[in-house]
Amino acid sequence: MRRGRSGGRAAGAGQSLAEFALILPFLVVIFVAVIDLSRVYTTILSIESAAREAADWGSFQSSNWIGDESDPSSNRAKTVEGMIRRACTAASDTPDYEEPLGTVDHATCTNPAFAYELLPVVGDESTCTDPEREPPCRVRVTLTQTFRLMLPLSISLRDVEVGFPSELTVIRDSVFALSDLAIPEPSATPTP
Repeated sequence: MRRGRSGGRAAGAGQSLAEFALILPFLVVIFVAVIDLSRVYTTILSIESAAREAADWGSFQSSNWIGDESDPSSNRAKTVEGMIRRACTAASDTPDYEEPLGTVDHATCTNPAFAYELLPVVGDESTCTDPEREPPCRVRVTLTQTFRLMLPLSISLRDVEVGFPSELTVIRDSVFALSDLAIPEPSATPTP
């Protein structure tokens, strides 16, 4: 008789379905964790690129750092405004990017947070506006992005968090030397 054989297949299929139901939640968690890891990695790259973009903008011409930042018509205030705009524009494609309501063309953002500083090699910051100084001053831009995970794997046991956090903080900075490049006049030699 062959009845026993078909009954074994049904039991085997049921066992496979039960095993699959047990392993499926773990597979989903691993899949979402891989996606979150890739989101963190691309956010790190984007924030680093945005910091580079802003520092590069701030490093052109030491005369851009003349004036008081609180005076909106000063070169310094306009330079800082341009650095913030470039950092926010470059970071605008990241997850969890935030800017205040009514902001036009990424003029400012709150996530990532923007900070900068002029780094004189010798002396104080006032020497940074002198184009003849040696060695040149440097501009450091720091961006801080708060990244929220899709699937935080943590539990709270008696006021103690165990597991992975629900947020990660990504901090990236970039330093560029101020440059006062003079473009030479073209020579008057005729070309054949």
